[in-house]
Amino acid sequence: MPGSLRVERSDGDPVAGLFTARAPVAASVDPVRVAAAIAVLALALAASAPARATTFRIQNDRGVPQLAQATVGEVGLTMSTNEAGEVEPASEPGDTVTFTRSEVPGPCGAPEGPVGVSYTVPDPDPDVVDLVLPALPGSATDPSLAPEERGLLGRINEQRGAAGLPPVVASQALAEAADGYATALGGDPAATTDHCRLAGPQVRAIDRGWPFDNVQELLAGAHSAGAALTAWVAEPGDRAALLEPRFGAIGVSRVGDLWVVSLSKPCGRLLGARCRLARRGAAGAHAALRGAPARVRSSRGRAPNIGGPQCCSTSPTSATGRCSRTTRSRPRSRRARSDGSRR
Repeated sequence: MPGSLRVERSDGDPVAGLFTARAPVAASVDPVRVAAAIAVLALALAASAPARATTFRIQNDRGVPQLAQATVGEVGLTMSTNEAGEVEPASEPGDTVTFTRSEVPGPCGAPEGPVGVSYTVPDPDPDVVDLVLPALPGSATDPSLAPEERGLLGRINEQRGAAGLPPVVASQALAEAADGYATALGGDPAATTDHCRLAGPQVRAIDRGWPFDNVQELLAGAHSAGAALTAWVAEPGDRAALLEPRFGAIGVSRVGDLWVVSLSKPCGRLLGARCRLARRGAAGAHAALRGAPARVRSSRGRAPNIGGPQCCSTSPTSATGRCSRTTRSRPRSRRARSDGSRR
């Protein structure tokens, strides 16, 4: 439909001219070309999207999630597993990823050693790889708190309360670590300088599913909870561990006249879910581990998170009569750093 258009310059003078308006003409669309363009765009977007790295799930032979360090190739990029024992390092096909629970060599370290277990990522890379590390020998006889162990916990919290500190809470995983070690030492009250019979305190706690590597251990040879606490309070370093403000979780065990206490960070409100995860079993194929088998399973599909043991447990249970020795002995105490070295 024709029409006139008046255009003025910036100085106000009119510019004569005609403007013809026509109805828009619909352009013809080729559906084949449109489909081809969409396909090309989808391929371009897929190519530009970052590739998802392989997720590794680390657990021990008992199916307990493990805190471990994952190191990718020669680059040395290191990441820690989360509370479920999972980690997603920036690995690509051809990369070698190593896993270890401790970089400490010798008896205070982990069974896999500081070099750890290696896995070479294939091409195509799997979505999920389950890697099984060797569990420490032995088992907890009774990680629940007997009356005398609960009494020691109460005395420790009295000391913390007097210092204006919050109480420490009984932890299932730390109790298993403490009880397993007291049993491994045979309840010997003279074994208060031996912090690395199975592994260091840190590795023993991780082996039981504890998700933190900041663990301190106290050993005492004493005939009662009061005598054990007296020995620890008399040592400045031991007393500092008992009154450490950052600690909020504890494992207590007595076998014979040997007392073992493991201390670490609290579960906390934000960590409650990881503490209540349920255990699940492990499965897998084989990979070399210092001459011993470590199982690996890879999968293209993502499976649910592997759970871990409860880290907070305060329900009382009955005593089991583990305190078989009643002979008096001179109280002794030694404290171990998280890497197993003695102070």
